[in-house]
Amino acid sequence: MELCLHLPDFSRPFFIFTDASKYSLGCALVQEDASTGFHHPTAFASRKLGPSEISYATVEKECLALVFTITHFKNYLYGAHFNVFSDQQCLSRVKTLKDPTSRIARWFLTLQQYDYTIIYKPGRLNFMADCLSRATYLVDKQSDNTNSEEVHSVNAQFDVFNFSSIHELIEKQNKDPYCQNIKSKLNSNFVFSPKSPQFFIKDNLLLCKNNNM
Repeated sequence: MELCLHLPDFSRPFFIFTDASKYSLGCALVQEDASTGFHHPTAFASRKLGPSEISYATVEKECLALVFTITHFKNYLYGAHFNVFSDQQCLSRVKTLKDPTSRIARWFLTLQQYDYTIIYKPGRLNFMADCLSRATYLVDKQSDNTNSEEVHSVNAQFDVFNFSSIHELIEKQNKDPYCQNIKSKLNSNFVFSPKSPQFFIKDNLLLCKNNNM
């Protein structure tokens, strides 16, 4: 598992990792690299539990984490099958409960529009969501700011580099596998999702809609 954020590839399936702790929820949106088999995170998110949510039973907190994760990343997940990884075996059996609580039944009714499979993954392998579900609580304990944002998300960003010329930048792009992949898709008239960055090529230079790349 590489922890460097990657841009989403909407031609490949997504996976989500989810976890709940005593005070907060955490999750990660992940994709598998077709060439290496590595899992690359695309985005992270977490939020602290509200006063009433803290008193939920463990299985209810895990279900809440599932609802939070799927709805938070719905633009990536809706309309395609995806796997959900959780370190709570009980979560994989909740959908088959004959008499769920009204709260759990309501949550799973909300998720009926999504096509997903819940898979158990031991806690030691669910470390991204696990650490996020605890980090929010640790940050809140160290901060006196009661107006801090409850939802924390991380998205991929480009670093800013300085180049001596446009030709040098084009050469760097041509050697970069991700820029090569995007250029190849653009040249083959690949249709990108409206939610993804809007790339285009101008004078052999790969650009985004804000002319930065």
